[in-house]
Amino acid sequence: MAVGIHRMKHSISSNSTNRTASRLARRVKPDLCRLATFRQWRTNTQSNVSPAVLAKVGFSYTGKGDKVQCDACGLEIDNWKTGMDPKQEHIDRRPDCRFVLDQHEIFSKNAISITLLFIKFNPTRCVLFERRD
Repeated sequence: MAVGIHRMKHSISSNSTNRTASRLARRVKPDLCRLATFRQWRTNTQSNVSPAVLAKVGFSYTGKGDKVQCDACGLEIDNWKTGMDPKQEHIDRRPDCRFVLDQHEIFSKNAISITLLFIKFNPTRCVLFERRD
């Protein structure tokens, strides 16, 4: 089953930004692959944190309670409470995280173009490939 998603592709002249994004893409699972780790997630009655939001800000589910872990820096967070913002928690606890820094760098640029990518989903393995027309 192929699911279409949007991925940011840089039209920025900076080679360092492109290299950084490319390096991050090799190290960190795509959002949908991280989201797939939340299949066994039980909604915590103490919190309204969404698995989709957690995956978007770099976290995968560890399979234990409500503990999540960042693929890039290894940060683990659990005991989520109402009002906790996953993105802000990630930034506050690991401001030097490569995922956090790269996301800020990518999304703070004005010259970004969107390309359509597809994820071929297999519960045990996610493969990311670019559609070529």
